[in-house]
Order: sequence, then C-alpha cells, then structure tokens
Amino acid sequence: MKKINSFYPSHLFWVVWVSLLFGLGACKQDPETPNPCAALKATRAAFVIEESFGRVVPWKWDYYATDTVCRLIIRLNPVDSSGFFYEWQIGAGKYQKRNIEIEFPESVLGTSIPITLIMKKTPNLSCFPQDDGIDTVRKYVHFLPETETLIKGEFTGHYEDVPNEEFTILIDPSRYNTTYKKNQIYINNLVRGCDRYFIKGLEQIIGYREMVFFDGAVPNCELLAGIAKLATNRSELQVFFYYTDRSDPKLPTKTRSFIGKRKS
Repeated sequence: MKKINSFYPSHLFWVVWVSLLFGLGACKQDPETPNPCAALKATRAAFVIEESFGRVVPWKWDYYATDTVCRLIIRLNPVDSSGFFYEWQIGAGKYQKRNIEIEFPESVLGTSIPITLIMKKTPNLSCFPQDDGIDTVRKYVHFLPETETLIKGEFTGHYEDVPNEEFTILIDPSRYNTTYKKNQIYINNLVRGCDRYFIKGLEQIIGYREMVFFDGAVPNCELLAGIAKLATNRSELQVFFYYTDRSDPKLPTKTRSFIGKRKS
C-alpha cells in the first residue's frame, strides 16, 4: 500500500503565514500624493456672451452662451470670477466691472462688434511660475435682425404627453398680417387647428435660439402663450406653452409641451 505523507497543523501554520506575508506585501501600495495644483488654473480671461432684456426675465427663459444674438441688450460674464480687476473694452467705452449688461443701438444689426476683456488676478506662482496675473481676450458678438432667428420654419413632433401622435407646426418670426398691415410673429398648429399672429411688443421676445410669445384670445384658438427653445444642434425644438382648452365647456387654461425636430 502506498504511504500517504502526513500533513501536520504546524506545517499548515507556516504555509498560511507565508502566504499572508507575501500577499499583503504585494497588495500594499503607497497612496499617491495629491497634486495641489490639479484644481487650479493660470490667469485666463475667458468670458460668455448672453442675450438679455434690461427688465424682468421672461417665463422659463434660459440664459445661454452665444456669439450671435437677435437682441440689442447682452450680458457679459467672465468664466473666472476670482480676479480683482476686470475691464471691458467695447467700442470707445471702457467699463471696469466683473459682470456687465449693455444695450446697443439698432445700427449694429447686421454687424459684428469686438469685445475685449482684460483680467487681473493674484497668480499662484508655486503652481504657475510663468503666470504674471494678467490676461486679455477678444471676441466678436454678431448682431442679427429678429427675422434671422433660428426659431423659424416647420418642425415635426408631438406633445410630450402624447408621444405617438406626430404633427407639424410652423413658426414664422415675421409674417405679414393683412388685417393689421404689418409683420408679426406667426405660429400655426401648436394648438391643433390654431392659426394665429402675435402682436410684437414687450410680451414678445425673439432671441437667436429662444422665443417668447404671448397674446390674448382670438376667435379660433383663444389664449396662447409660451416659449420656444432650440437645442445647440439647431434642429431639436421644445415649446412650453399654456392655452385655453376649447374642448372643455369651462374653457380652462392648461399647460403643455411640444417636442419636435426641424423638418427637412
């Protein structure tokens, strides 16, 4: 009979001890020393241009960065707010403020205006030894008339609460109204079967990628008001609006959302 070698508990102890010793040694790692400069940045004078209004922000309006505008009032905001000096150079004007809102005359429509920002901050020389704490950047803002807004044309989509029923709406920022003998915002079929104009005024705001519309009741579709927003891809549109529900005898005011894409 073949003899089986005995395996004593003392042998088992040494095997386990050696395994743990080398295993723990292999897994043990010194934690990486965090880089104190990782979250810091050298002085950089970047800024964002936004369309503005000079008054109360419209319902559901989202400020968005854009170099092209259809508004004569714009906001300028530096990306880095940790500086101690900001100077905006716009035309012949110089403005020493961190954030600024400025209105331009109608004569700028169809032109591009240079905007220069000079920024100063206390540099972190330990992380950026070459940083002198001063930086300058120039950008151009392009002014377009309201008729050049991207919120125009046909869009096919659906109500957010009825995703399986597709239809097409039409938005025209400047269609001639034969009744009032002037160009007005025109929206067709946002409320199914509703075809209407909106008198331009304080309630109507046409931006480059957003549009606010509001008007009272008319015979075929009652009250209709809302805001249209175009995505950065210039194709996807969402319209938040409230309207009079003429299918209900009580004529309640309801809210809804249309989601669509530009019709090719």
